Amino acid sequence: MATVKNVFLLIVLLLTGASPASFAQKFVTTGNIVTYRGNKFEMSTSTYDTIIVNDPVTGLNVMKAMASKPCPQKINGQPIYNTDQITDLPKPIGKNSSIYVYVVKKLSKELSQLPDGLYTLPVADIVINTKGKVVYYKYYTGQRTDIPDKLKKKIDSEIDAVLINAPAMVPGKLNNKAVNVIIND
Repeated sequence: MATVKNVFLLIVLLLTGASPASFAQKFVTTGNIVTYRGNKFEMSTSTYDTIIVNDPVTGLNVMKAMASKPCPQKINGQPIYNTDQITDLPKPIGKNSSIYVYVVKKLSKELSQLPDGLYTLPVADIVINTKGKVVYYKYYTGQRTDIPDKLKKKIDSEIDAVLINAPAMVPGKLNNKAVNVIIND
């Protein structure tokens, strides 16, 4: 990307490790209902599953229990669909090929100040409503210790404005009807 010279960016949706206290936004939680920016989101319950991982010490495969993080299932009583459940994905209007490209372009001034390296913007569970607007997302702060605090705080503070003020997209559709969609892959 020409605007971010000598900085390699990898946008990864991190669904691991961060606790709710490390989110940049202010969520109000009551039971399994999260209120954010005037919308009420019904969250899924955590589910548990097992996975096989290689133990780096012993070299043996071991079974570990993993819990899924709760994510939005409904917005104001209306269902939120996963990208694999809909017929048409949300599409940015204009030159941006995805919401992630838009975010990187908008943060290019801040991101260009990073030293060379591989970085993540840990954004997850982006909900696009039936009008094509971003109405919910999770942004995990404090993941990196090698970024100067002032720059990290600047990036953290800009993320919310960039996502919430993103131009409307063509909403996701199910059988030609606009639906709420969660992008978490």
